[in-house]
Order: sequence, then structure tokens, then C-alpha cells
Amino acid sequence: MFRKEICMPILGLVLISLGGFLLHLRIHPPTQDALDLIPVVFGVLSIVALPFLFNSPRTVAVAYLLNAVTVVADILILLAKLPIAHVILRHFRPKNKL
Repeated sequence: MFRKEICMPILGLVLISLGGFLLHLRIHPPTQDALDLIPVVFGVLSIVALPFLFNSPRTVAVAYLLNAVTVVADILILLAKLPIAHVILRHFRPKNKL
């Protein structure tokens, strides 16, 4: 289903997203405040939709931007998602050889 050469970085993104999602649910349950639903939506997006977007060369740029938007948070562990997403982006968009 996923391309073999980028399967592990995508799995890494999913696991880091899942960890951030579960950590946020534990610290800020969405039942206490309606604003806590926004990170829940971004967490589900990161876990469910982004892996499929990262798997396609046509949608990898959109996935990269959405991934960066989901990291803009106070959870520092999610900053690890940025270099992993960059590896996937570089896989589909290699440098031009001169």
C-alpha cells in the first residue's frame, strides 16, 4: 500500500502524531473546554489523512504544509515531525543534478 522506500518515515510520523494526540487528550480532555477540540481534529488529521497524502508525489507538498501546521503547538515532541516530513519531501522532489 505504501511505497517501500518511505514506509518507515511515514510510520514514524504516524507514531509521533499518535503520541502527541494521546498526550494532549490526557493533559487537556476535550470534554472540559471546546477549544481543546481543535488539537483533536489536527491529531486525527495527522494520524489518518497525512500518511496517505505523503505517499503520493502529487500531494506530498500539501502533506508537508499540513504537517507543519499541525506542529505549530506547545508540544515540543511534535517538532520531530518536521525533519521526518522533510525526508519524505526530498524523496519525491530530489535536487536537480547539474
